[in-house]
Amino acid sequence: MPGIQIANTATVFSRANMPTLFKPSTFIANLLGWWSADSGVTLDGNNRVSLIVDQGPAGNNLAPLGAGGTNAPLNLPNTQAGKPGFYNDNAGNIARWVQVNNPFPAGTWNKTLPFTHAIAMRKVNNSANVGLDVLGGCKFAGSTSGFYMIMSAGVVSFVIQSSTVGTEKIVVKGSTVLVSGKTYIIAVTYDGSALASGVKVYINGTLETMTVVTDTIASALATGAQFHVGSNGGNSDANIHFEQTLYNRALTAAEVATLSVYMNQRWLAY
Repeated sequence: MPGIQIANTATVFSRANMPTLFKPSTFIANLLGWWSADSGVTLDGNNRVSLIVDQGPAGNNLAPLGAGGTNAPLNLPNTQAGKPGFYNDNAGNIARWVQVNNPFPAGTWNKTLPFTHAIAMRKVNNSANVGLDVLGGCKFAGSTSGFYMIMSAGVVSFVIQSSTVGTEKIVVKGSTVLVSGKTYIIAVTYDGSALASGVKVYINGTLETMTVVTDTIASALATGAQFHVGSNGGNSDANIHFEQTLYNRALTAAEVATLSVYMNQRWLAY
C-alpha cells in the first residue's frame, strides 16, 4: 500500500516508516521483567555482564548465576542492528548466564499461574549443551519443578516438569527449524490450565504447528526456583540473546504479534 504525503511537507507516512508506539510497558501491570542488551547493562573490565537492570517496574534485575567475572556472559558490541548482544562463550559452563529470584507473586510459580515469555535471539548452533540449548525458564537443575524453553536440532520446545513425580511433564514441540546465523523472535504463552493445550509457541509472531509430546501433570507442581536467561541451572545456551520479556498472563495472539513487531523493529529479525 503506498504512503500518503502530507500537504506542505516532504514526509511520506507509510507502514514502513511509522514509529512503533507499542513497547513491553504497554502491558505494564502484567510485566514481571524486561531485560535488554542495549539498556541498563553493567560490564566488568573484561567486557562481561555483571548486571542487567529490569526496564520494567518490578525491579527484577539479572545477575550472573555464578560468582561473576569469567562466569558471566560475554558482551558482543554491534551484533544486531547496531546494538550489542550477550553470548555464552563456554556453553558447558552453566554459570555463564544470568538469573533473578523467582519473579512471580510470593516468589513462587505454580502450574495455575499463566505467563508469557518472549525472546529476541540469534541462533548460533545446535545442541550446545548435553543435546539442547536452554533459552530460559524457571527451573533449577532438575531438582525442582518448573518450566523452561529449549531448542534442540533447531526446533523450539516448551517444558513444564514436576520433579516430585519424574514422569509428570507437559512437553510441546514446535515445527519450524531455526537456521544458524538468523535472528528470531520467540514467544511462549501458557494459560495456567496445566494442560498441553494451554501452551502456544510463536516464531516471529506466527503461531507454530505444535506437537504434544507429553501431557501429564497431576501433582501440585510449584517452584521457588530462580528465573534464568540462557540456562535452567542445569543446562545452558550458546546462542546470542538481545531482549527478553516476562508477563504474568498469557498474551493473546494479536498481542504476541504486536510484541514481535516491536522486537523486530528493534533487532531487525525478519
